[in-house]
Amino acid sequence: MRWWSVFLSLVVVLLVPGWARGARQDCVKCHHLEIKAYAHPPYLSRRCDECHLRVEIGSTRPGVPTQGVKWWREVEIAAGEYYLPLPGRMARLPLVVTSREPEFQKLLSPDLVSRVGAPEREKFVLKRIYPCDEVQGVSISVELCMEAGWPFEAEVECGKGIRGFAEGYGTLQRVWIDGLRPGTYRCRVRAQFLGDGEAEKEISFDTHLVETVRFPRAAAGDQLEAEIREVEGVRYLYLQAPARVVFRVGYLPVKPAEVKRKIRDEAHRELRPPAEVATDACYRCHTKHSLGASHPVDVVYNPGDGKVRQKPELPLFGGKVACASCHEPHTSNRPYLLRKQGKELCLSCHLPRYF
Repeated sequence: MRWWSVFLSLVVVLLVPGWARGARQDCVKCHHLEIKAYAHPPYLSRRCDECHLRVEIGSTRPGVPTQGVKWWREVEIAAGEYYLPLPGRMARLPLVVTSREPEFQKLLSPDLVSRVGAPEREKFVLKRIYPCDEVQGVSISVELCMEAGWPFEAEVECGKGIRGFAEGYGTLQRVWIDGLRPGTYRCRVRAQFLGDGEAEKEISFDTHLVETVRFPRAAAGDQLEAEIREVEGVRYLYLQAPARVVFRVGYLPVKPAEVKRKIRDEAHRELRPPAEVATDACYRCHTKHSLGASHPVDVVYNPGDGKVRQKPELPLFGGKVACASCHEPHTSNRPYLLRKQGKELCLSCHLPRYF
C-alpha cells in the first residue's frame, strides 16, 4: 500500500498550489465579463482579489510580520527624504513599514532611534517652486511642487480663502490647491523647516499653462530606507526613496510573529463588504487627488437639506457617496466608467434648481 500513499501525496502537492489561482479564476464562473466599450483593467484580467479580498501581505524576511499589525496610514513620496511625526504612543511601539512596488518590508524597534541635529541655516532655502499637475472638474485643482535641501512642511495661500497644506516634512513637497477658476494666480509659500527655520517665496502660474510632471516610480533594486529618528526630542518616522513610492505604515500592539503571504477565500469568508470596497479599493492604485477631485467622496447622503433627491438614482454605500456611486467598478459603455453621462449623472442625486 506504500505506492498508493506516495501517489496521494503527489496529487495533494500538485493540486494545492492551484488554490490561489482558483481564487481569481472561479470568480468569473458566476460573474461573467460583459462586452462593453470600457473595462476596468483588474476586472478584465480577472484580478478580482485585488479589490474584493482581504489580503495579508506576508514577509520575505524572517521576523518582519504583518499579522496583528494595526495599519495606520499610507504615505506617498515622489523622491527624497520625508519625516512623519509619530503621535502619542506610536513613538514607543514597534513599527512595520512596507511597500508593494518595489517590494520592501522593515520592522522598526522603538529602542533603536537615530538622533539627528538641525543643519546649517544655509539649507533653510526653498530652491524651486513650480506647478506640476492639474485636474479639471467643477473647479480646477493645481498641484504645486516645492524643493529644498532640508525637510520642511509647507503652507500655500493664494488669496480669497484658497489655501493648501503639506503634511509632514519632506525635501520634495506636493500641495494641491483646490477651488480655482481659469486664470492667473499669485500664491505665497511659507516653509517651516524641520527643527528650526522658516522661509517664504511667491509663485505665479496660469491655469491654462500647467504641464503635468511625471515622477517616475521606484523600481526593483532602488534603495529604500525607513527608520525612527529623533529631532530636538520629537520622534519621526524617516522615509527615503530615489523615486516615487507608496509606503504603508502600521504598528504592533503585540509581540511580532512571522507571517507568510496568503489569500483566504473559503465560501467568500474574506470578501470585503461593499461599503469598504466602494472607495478604499480605488485608493490602492489611484491617488486621492486623481479621484474625487470633481466631487467629494465618503460623504453622507442627506436628503433632509432639501438640495438632493429623497431617493438617489445612484447607489450609496453605507449611506455615503463613494467612488462606485458614480463609476461602474467593472465595465461601462461610457468613458471613465461613468454610470451616466454628463448632466444626467449629476441630476441623479442633485435637484435641478441647485445644479
